[in-house]
Amino acid sequence: VLGAGAALDAGAALDAGAPLDAGAPLDAGAALDAGAPLDVDETTRAGTRRMWIFFDRAAPGREAVESAVSPRARARTRLRGGSAAQCDPPGYPSAEMIALVIPHVERVRHRSFYFHAVSVDVKPERVSALRALPGVERVAEVRAYRRAPIEAVPVPCDPHGLRSADTPAQAELFGNSYGQLKMIQALELLVAGYNGSGAARRGEPVMIGVLDTGFRLDHEAFGRLDVHAEYDFINFDAVTANEPGDHPWQDRHGTLVLAVLAGFARGNLVGPAWGARYLLAKTEIIDQEIRVEEDNWIAGLEWCDSIGADVVTSSLGYIDWYDPGMLDGNTALCTRAADIAVSRGIVVCNAAG
Repeated sequence: VLGAGAALDAGAALDAGAPLDAGAPLDAGAALDAGAPLDVDETTRAGTRRMWIFFDRAAPGREAVESAVSPRARARTRLRGGSAAQCDPPGYPSAEMIALVIPHVERVRHRSFYFHAVSVDVKPERVSALRALPGVERVAEVRAYRRAPIEAVPVPCDPHGLRSADTPAQAELFGNSYGQLKMIQALELLVAGYNGSGAARRGEPVMIGVLDTGFRLDHEAFGRLDVHAEYDFINFDAVTANEPGDHPWQDRHGTLVLAVLAGFARGNLVGPAWGARYLLAKTEIIDQEIRVEEDNWIAGLEWCDSIGADVVTSSLGYIDWYDPGMLDGNTALCTRAADIAVSRGIVVCNAAG
């Protein structure tokens, strides 16, 4: 790997940054089970409400956080986390507590170890019964936001403007990515071999979780992509590309975001973290409208945390699902979840709009 001040040797720097083998990947099965639906009924759930059930943290039988996360996640929290009080959320509700809920709901969607809670689909007439269950602290609506999809507008490429690199070598290497990489001051890091692979410091790859609409990985720009695990929090399976019944654009936005971050096609597209290791979570629904639900996002964030993500990024730039009074940095559930993740040593990145 070249030093920061060495002349650019495009091939050597990038090849030297190939992801290192960090050992056998974590068996994601345990983490995935935490997000899998319980008592799934695939029939229609028309007429149901999506609700959170928060359990009393003093009630016995909760599953400790230590048993819910990987050794990598524990090491990350020890290295970069806050105080024990900050970074030790209450854990998953026990199976016994969830068993009390199941007879009253159509489906248990997600369990949360950040909030000692579950999200459920429930008929309105059963909500009062849930509130009366022993060990239930409170029941609240799952916040959701809907908006019309934004129609894609092709943007013509300016080969002279975007490829006007400082040297021919940089133009050959970075292509149309040159302008954006220079803008965020990533060129020098990439030339020195800092691309997320860990090779420049002889360490493990940075693990990045991406929460979005889905991911199509058959493009040449993803030929080097290191995917550790992927999960669909909408359909509850391990397929994040489009599936039968998905809107044709379902995986489009996530694919574009991932390409900007992790794509590698010499002379065309080079992402600043093309050498990192990725966790891909499908959390947003594209249909006739875009449906964003906070329990999917929180489940995706917790899943990334449990496997050991160092960074989690999403394009959840929406505030319309919260009342203005909840936008104080301490009330909205997504904000609180992000704060918990940060306290556990994760860098949480979010769209600005």
